[in-house]
Amino acid sequence: MIHVDFNPEALAPAVKAQWDAWMIEAQDAQNDIITQWETWRKTVLNPWKLKREGNRPEFSPTFQSDVWKKLRNFLLVNVFHNKCAYCETPVVGFPGDAEHFRPKGRVRVKQQNQPAQVVMIIDEDGDQMPHPGYFWLAYHWKNLLPSCETCNQGSGKKDFFHVQAQHVGVLRLTATEIDHLAEKITRSQPDSDICYLEPDELDEREQRLLLHPYDQPSKHIYFKIDGEVAPWAKSSMGSESIAIYNLNEPRRKQARSRAQADGFRYYKDIVLAAIGPDDSELEKAARKVKEEYFNGERPYAAAVFDYIHHWLENSPLDPEVLLSELAASHPVT
Repeated sequence: MIHVDFNPEALAPAVKAQWDAWMIEAQDAQNDIITQWETWRKTVLNPWKLKREGNRPEFSPTFQSDVWKKLRNFLLVNVFHNKCAYCETPVVGFPGDAEHFRPKGRVRVKQQNQPAQVVMIIDEDGDQMPHPGYFWLAYHWKNLLPSCETCNQGSGKKDFFHVQAQHVGVLRLTATEIDHLAEKITRSQPDSDICYLEPDELDEREQRLLLHPYDQPSKHIYFKIDGEVAPWAKSSMGSESIAIYNLNEPRRKQARSRAQADGFRYYKDIVLAAIGPDDSELEKAARKVKEEYFNGERPYAAAVFDYIHHWLENSPLDPEVLLSELAASHPVT
């Protein structure tokens, strides 16, 4: 996993117009799913609570998958360079899955050597219930990621979401609590104290333990020279992410190891060939390598960077040294 710096406001005008059109669709779809939830609570869940007969009903919404697939396709091409957002494996042919970082339906956690468990939360009325999923984030751009099938459905993340504090669902908040929220929120139309929190607000309350590509993954994980990914000492977010995303699955590890060796050869060829009496050619070479690897365009870019850094650490050609020195004298963008 590599850090991805994405700001929709910085998109080129023509691309931004496409983005804005999608945002309108996403907002309409979010309004629809919230309406489904509130209707279900009023007509199904609340009547059941009065009698408590039979099994507790489950919320089974109708999603508009075509809406999130449009964003999946946009992010895959324009942001993630046709790679899985979790394992950086190239997505070839089939465009991959639209992964919901916070699950849109059932939410589970798993502990080592124990069966997976469905998360229980406290609902708007103070009652305990199985987490219905972060359904209101089903079309939120920060909650949507392109992923390979293995990461999304196979041995990877699936519907797991681990937090350090308590999982949060739809909340009933006081006016004071609402005033102190840092982000704009979606509020229920019939009940303005019922709130659907944004991802950043949820992060603060839940203290999530899973890395997102828009974080700084290198603060929590690093790659060894054999392609294995490991957590930095005492990073619970790093260790949890490696386990839940199954980042050390043997085929992925082997693919990263091959990419590391190929990337090191490429780096040496292009940088050594550029060494000369002035920095102009070296700057061009560094710029090219940065765009292809350190901006994440090539597969397993984070693993390749760590491999090169390991073998050239503190030398003038260490990518961290080279790029930082050139950035100081000649800005590299």
